[in-house]
Amino acid sequence: MLIEVKTLMASGQRNKDAIAKQLGYKPFPVQKAMGLVNSFSFDELAAIMERLLEADMAMKTGVDQQCELDMVVADLTLQPEHRSASTRTR
Repeated sequence: MLIEVKTLMASGQRNKDAIAKQLGYKPFPVQKAMGLVNSFSFDELAAIMERLLEADMAMKTGVDQQCELDMVVADLTLQPEHRSASTRTR
């Protein structure tokens, strides 16, 4: 949802009701997303989605779920300047 909302806002759309209708969401979560999207670049949002997809696949293929969730939280809460320096091992 964040990428969709950010895309529409980047194209000039600023009305939460119009964005919600266009995307098929309720206005309240769109309003919350609108407050968050400026905190992330498109690249950061894409990286977050990629990391969540990796975690989903890992948990579906036998990786310990609690451990993987802990790793996701750690990866996503590191300061941006430290993210590239983090290492992951499975």
